[in-house]
Amino acid sequence: MGLPIFPKDIFSIPNLKSLSLSDNQIKQIPKEIGMLTALSQLRLNGNQLSSLPSEMGNLTNLQTLWVQNNKFSAVPNEIQTLTGLTALSISGNKFSYLPFFFCDMTSLKDLHVESSSLKSPPLTLASKGAKAIIDYLSTIVKSTVSGSLVLSSLQLEYFPPDAGMLSTLTRLDVSDNQIQALSDEIAGLVSLISFDASKNKIKTISGEIKNLTSLTMLSLDKNQLQELPYQLCFCSRLLDLRVKDNPLQSPPPNIVSKGSVKTFSCIE
Repeated sequence: MGLPIFPKDIFSIPNLKSLSLSDNQIKQIPKEIGMLTALSQLRLNGNQLSSLPSEMGNLTNLQTLWVQNNKFSAVPNEIQTLTGLTALSISGNKFSYLPFFFCDMTSLKDLHVESSSLKSPPLTLASKGAKAIIDYLSTIVKSTVSGSLVLSSLQLEYFPPDAGMLSTLTRLDVSDNQIQALSDEIAGLVSLISFDASKNKIKTISGEIKNLTSLTMLSLDKNQLQELPYQLCFCSRLLDLRVKDNPLQSPPPNIVSKGSVKTFSCIE
Protein backbone atom coordinates (compact mmCIF):
# COMPACT_ATOMS: atom_id res chain seq x y z
CA MET A 1 0.00 0.00 0.00
CA GLY A 2 2.91 2.39 0.64
CA LEU A 3 3.28 5.18 3.19
CA PRO A 4 -0.05 6.80 4.21
CA ILE A 5 1.58 9.97 5.61
CA PHE A 6 4.71 12.00 5.04
CA PRO A 7 7.50 10.65 7.34
CA LYS A 8 8.37 13.57 9.62
CA ASP A 9 11.70 12.15 10.73
CA ILE A 10 13.03 13.38 7.37
CA PHE A 11 12.92 16.94 8.75
CA SER A 12 15.81 16.09 11.07
CA ILE A 13 18.12 15.97 8.02
CA PRO A 14 18.40 19.69 7.13
CA ASN A 15 21.16 19.15 4.55
CA LEU A 16 19.14 16.62 2.56
CA LYS A 17 19.55 17.31 -1.16
CA SER A 18 17.43 14.60 -2.77
CA LEU A 19 14.15 13.11 -1.55
CA SER A 20 11.98 10.50 -3.23
CA LEU A 21 8.60 9.50 -1.83
CA SER A 22 7.11 8.25 -5.08
CA ASP A 23 4.23 5.78 -5.35
CA ASN A 24 2.81 6.03 -1.84
CA GLN A 25 -0.58 7.11 -0.44
CA ILE A 26 0.47 10.49 0.93
CA LYS A 27 -2.35 13.06 0.87
CA GLN A 28 -0.68 16.05 2.48
CA ILE A 29 2.78 17.59 2.65
CA PRO A 30 3.55 19.10 6.09
CA LYS A 31 4.53 22.76 6.23
CA GLU A 32 7.84 21.66 7.71
CA ILE A 33 8.91 20.82 4.15
CA GLY A 34 10.09 24.42 4.06
CA MET A 35 12.89 23.49 6.48
CA LEU A 36 14.63 21.37 3.84
CA THR A 37 16.20 24.35 2.10
CA ALA A 38 19.09 22.29 0.69
CA LEU A 39 16.77 20.15 -1.43
CA SER A 40 17.57 20.17 -5.13
CA GLN A 41 15.42 17.16 -6.15
CA LEU A 42 11.98 16.25 -4.83
CA ARG A 43 9.93 13.36 -6.17
CA LEU A 44 6.35 13.08 -4.92
CA ASN A 45 4.79 11.45 -7.97
CA GLY A 46 2.20 8.72 -7.64
CA ASN A 47 0.58 9.88 -4.40
CA GLN A 48 -2.80 11.37 -3.40
CA LEU A 49 -1.80 15.03 -3.21
CA SER A 50 -4.34 17.74 -4.06
CA SER A 51 -2.39 20.76 -2.78
CA LEU A 52 1.08 21.94 -1.79
CA PRO A 53 1.95 24.01 1.31
CA SER A 54 3.03 27.65 0.87
CA GLU A 55 6.24 26.79 2.68
CA MET A 56 7.40 25.10 -0.54
CA GLY A 57 8.51 28.59 -1.53
CA ASN A 58 11.43 28.26 0.92
CA LEU A 59 13.00 25.59 -1.30
CA THR A 60 15.07 28.08 -3.27
CA ASN A 61 17.61 25.43 -4.31
CA LEU A 62 15.00 23.08 -5.78
CA GLN A 63 15.75 22.25 -9.40
CA THR A 64 13.68 19.10 -10.01
CA LEU A 65 10.09 18.53 -8.88
CA TRP A 66 8.00 15.50 -9.81
CA VAL A 67 4.34 15.60 -8.77
CA GLN A 68 2.80 13.73 -11.68
CA ASN A 69 -0.05 11.26 -11.16
CA ASN A 70 -1.55 12.89 -8.08
CA LYS A 71 -4.99 14.47 -7.45
CA PHE A 72 -4.42 18.11 -8.41
CA SER A 73 -7.51 19.72 -9.95
CA ALA A 74 -5.49 22.86 -10.70
CA VAL A 75 -1.79 23.56 -11.02
CA PRO A 76 -0.66 24.60 -7.50
CA ASN A 77 0.17 28.31 -7.28
CA GLU A 78 3.07 27.43 -5.00
CA ILE A 79 4.99 26.20 -8.04
CA GLN A 80 5.48 29.77 -9.25
CA THR A 81 7.60 30.54 -6.19
CA LEU A 82 10.11 27.84 -7.21
CA THR A 83 12.00 30.09 -9.59
CA GLY A 84 15.07 27.83 -9.72
CA LEU A 85 13.21 24.87 -11.21
CA THR A 86 14.74 23.42 -14.36
CA ALA A 87 12.63 20.24 -14.49
CA LEU A 88 8.96 19.86 -13.57
CA SER A 89 6.52 17.03 -14.16
CA ILE A 90 2.84 17.62 -13.33
CA SER A 91 1.35 15.28 -15.93
CA GLY A 92 -1.41 12.81 -15.14
CA ASN A 93 -3.43 15.18 -12.94
CA LYS A 94 -6.95 16.62 -13.36
CA PHE A 95 -6.33 20.25 -14.31
CA SER A 96 -7.68 21.72 -17.55
CA TYR A 97 -5.51 24.82 -17.97
CA LEU A 98 -1.95 25.88 -17.30
CA PRO A 99 -1.57 29.19 -15.43
CA PHE A 100 0.22 32.04 -17.15
CA PHE A 101 2.85 32.25 -14.42
CA PHE A 102 4.79 29.66 -16.42
CA CYS A 103 5.72 32.53 -18.77
CA ASP A 104 8.00 33.86 -16.02
CA MET A 105 9.63 30.53 -15.17
CA THR A 106 12.47 31.04 -17.60
CA SER A 107 14.74 28.44 -15.97
CA LEU A 108 12.40 25.58 -16.92
CA LYS A 109 13.93 23.39 -19.61
CA ASP A 110 12.10 20.11 -18.97
CA LEU A 111 8.33 20.42 -18.50
CA HIS A 112 5.77 17.62 -18.62
CA VAL A 113 2.08 18.56 -18.36
CA GLU A 114 0.27 15.89 -20.40
CA SER A 115 -3.17 15.00 -19.06
CA SER A 116 -6.39 13.63 -20.52
CA SER A 117 -8.26 16.60 -19.04
CA LEU A 118 -5.90 19.27 -20.39
CA LYS A 119 -7.58 21.80 -22.71
CA SER A 120 -4.90 24.47 -22.82
CA PRO A 121 -2.34 24.41 -24.13
CA PRO A 122 -3.56 21.88 -26.70
CA LEU A 123 -2.02 18.43 -26.34
CA THR A 124 -0.26 18.78 -29.68
CA LEU A 125 1.77 21.59 -28.09
CA ALA A 126 1.90 20.26 -24.54
CA SER A 127 3.75 17.17 -25.73
CA LYS A 128 6.51 19.29 -27.29
CA GLY A 129 8.03 20.39 -24.01
CA ALA A 130 8.88 23.54 -22.09
CA LYS A 131 9.74 25.93 -24.89
CA ALA A 132 6.63 25.21 -26.97
CA ILE A 133 4.38 25.47 -23.91
CA ILE A 134 5.89 28.72 -22.64
CA ASP A 135 5.90 30.25 -26.13
CA TYR A 136 2.18 29.44 -26.51
CA LEU A 137 1.24 30.94 -23.14
CA SER A 138 3.37 34.01 -23.83
CA THR A 139 1.62 34.50 -27.18
CA ILE A 140 -1.76 34.48 -25.43
CA VAL A 141 -0.58 37.01 -22.82
CA LYS A 142 0.86 39.36 -25.45
CA SER A 143 -2.41 39.32 -27.39
CA THR A 144 -4.22 40.89 -24.44
CA VAL A 145 -2.15 44.01 -25.13
CA SER A 146 -1.86 43.94 -28.94
CA GLY A 147 -5.41 42.75 -29.68
CA SER A 148 -3.97 40.35 -32.26
CA LEU A 149 -3.45 36.60 -31.88
CA VAL A 150 -1.78 34.31 -34.40
CA LEU A 151 -2.01 30.56 -33.74
CA SER A 152 -1.55 29.31 -37.29
CA SER A 153 0.30 26.14 -38.33
CA LEU A 154 0.37 24.61 -34.84
CA GLN A 155 -1.50 21.37 -35.65
CA LEU A 156 -4.36 22.39 -33.34
CA GLU A 157 -7.16 19.82 -33.40
CA TYR A 158 -9.82 21.99 -31.76
CA PHE A 159 -10.55 25.68 -31.33
CA PRO A 160 -8.25 26.96 -28.53
CA PRO A 161 -10.41 27.85 -25.50
CA ASP A 162 -7.85 30.48 -24.41
CA ALA A 163 -8.67 32.50 -27.51
CA GLY A 164 -12.37 32.44 -26.74
CA MET A 165 -11.75 34.16 -23.41
CA LEU A 166 -10.15 37.22 -25.03
CA SER A 167 -13.10 39.59 -25.27
CA THR A 168 -10.90 42.50 -26.45
CA LEU A 169 -9.27 40.57 -29.30
CA THR A 170 -9.75 42.21 -32.70
CA ARG A 171 -7.73 39.89 -34.96
CA LEU A 172 -7.48 36.10 -34.74
CA ASP A 173 -5.63 33.75 -37.07
CA VAL A 174 -6.02 29.99 -36.50
CA SER A 175 -5.42 29.03 -40.13
CA ASP A 176 -3.56 25.96 -41.35
CA ASN A 177 -4.41 23.67 -38.43
CA GLN A 178 -6.54 20.56 -37.96
CA ILE A 179 -9.54 22.21 -36.28
CA GLN A 180 -12.79 20.35 -36.95
CA ALA A 181 -15.31 22.79 -35.49
CA LEU A 182 -15.69 26.41 -34.47
CA SER A 183 -17.13 25.48 -31.10
CA ASP A 184 -19.11 27.42 -28.48
CA GLU A 185 -15.87 28.95 -27.18
CA ILE A 186 -16.07 31.56 -29.96
CA ALA A 187 -18.93 33.23 -28.08
CA GLY A 188 -16.55 35.46 -26.12
CA LEU A 189 -14.93 37.04 -29.19
CA VAL A 190 -17.26 40.03 -29.10
CA SER A 191 -14.66 42.56 -30.33
CA LEU A 192 -13.29 40.45 -33.16
CA ILE A 193 -13.03 42.22 -36.52
CA SER A 194 -10.87 39.82 -38.55
CA PHE A 195 -11.07 36.02 -38.20
CA ASP A 196 -9.00 33.67 -40.34
CA ALA A 197 -9.92 30.00 -39.90
CA SER A 198 -8.95 28.85 -43.40
CA LYS A 199 -7.10 25.63 -44.20
CA ASN A 200 -8.56 23.52 -41.42
CA LYS A 201 -11.02 20.61 -41.33
CA ILE A 202 -14.00 22.57 -40.06
CA LYS A 203 -17.33 20.84 -40.59
CA THR A 204 -19.53 22.82 -38.20
CA ILE A 205 -19.80 26.36 -36.88
CA SER A 206 -21.47 27.02 -33.54
CA GLY A 207 -24.52 29.25 -33.47
CA GLU A 208 -22.55 31.39 -31.02
CA ILE A 209 -21.07 33.02 -34.11
CA LYS A 210 -24.02 35.42 -33.66
CA ASN A 211 -22.09 37.17 -30.87
CA LEU A 212 -19.33 38.28 -33.24
CA THR A 213 -21.22 41.39 -34.30
CA SER A 214 -18.04 43.42 -34.91
CA LEU A 215 -16.77 40.96 -37.51
CA THR A 216 -15.99 42.42 -40.93
CA MET A 217 -13.84 39.60 -42.38
CA LEU A 218 -14.27 35.85 -41.95
CA SER A 219 -12.15 33.42 -43.93
CA LEU A 220 -13.30 29.81 -44.03
CA ASP A 221 -11.59 28.84 -47.26
CA LYS A 222 -10.40 25.24 -47.67
CA ASN A 223 -12.47 23.54 -44.99
CA GLN A 224 -15.16 20.83 -45.03
CA LEU A 225 -18.28 22.93 -44.54
CA GLN A 226 -21.50 21.72 -46.14
CA GLU A 227 -23.66 24.48 -44.71
CA LEU A 228 -23.42 27.89 -43.09
CA PRO A 229 -25.38 28.57 -39.88
CA TYR A 230 -28.23 31.08 -40.12
CA GLN A 231 -26.74 32.88 -37.08
CA LEU A 232 -24.19 34.44 -39.43
CA CYS A 233 -26.96 36.85 -40.33
CA PHE A 234 -26.48 38.54 -36.96
CA CYS A 235 -22.97 39.57 -38.08
CA SER A 236 -24.31 42.64 -39.85
CA ARG A 237 -20.88 44.17 -40.46
CA LEU A 238 -19.52 41.07 -42.16
CA LEU A 239 -18.84 42.20 -45.71
CA ASP A 240 -15.89 39.93 -46.52
CA LEU A 241 -16.93 36.27 -46.24
CA ARG A 242 -14.59 33.74 -47.80
CA VAL A 243 -15.73 30.13 -48.22
CA LYS A 244 -13.91 28.86 -51.30
CA ASP A 245 -13.00 25.16 -51.57
CA ASN A 246 -15.73 23.84 -49.28
CA PRO A 247 -18.33 21.20 -50.24
CA LEU A 248 -21.11 23.74 -49.59
CA GLN A 249 -24.70 22.70 -50.20
CA SER A 250 -26.49 25.39 -48.23
CA PRO A 251 -26.30 28.05 -49.44
CA PRO A 252 -25.15 26.79 -52.84
CA PRO A 253 -21.79 28.04 -54.19
CA ASN A 254 -23.41 30.12 -56.96
CA ILE A 255 -25.17 32.18 -54.29
CA VAL A 256 -22.10 32.53 -52.08
CA SER A 257 -20.08 33.77 -55.02
CA LYS A 258 -22.39 36.82 -55.23
CA GLY A 259 -21.24 38.15 -51.86
CA SER A 260 -22.33 38.40 -48.23
CA VAL A 261 -25.65 40.13 -48.83
CA LYS A 262 -26.92 37.42 -51.19
CA THR A 263 -25.51 34.69 -48.94
CA PHE A 264 -27.27 36.03 -45.86
CA SER A 265 -30.57 36.44 -47.68
CA CYS A 266 -30.38 32.76 -48.60
CA ILE A 267 -29.67 31.43 -45.09
CA GLU A 268 -32.03 33.68 -43.12
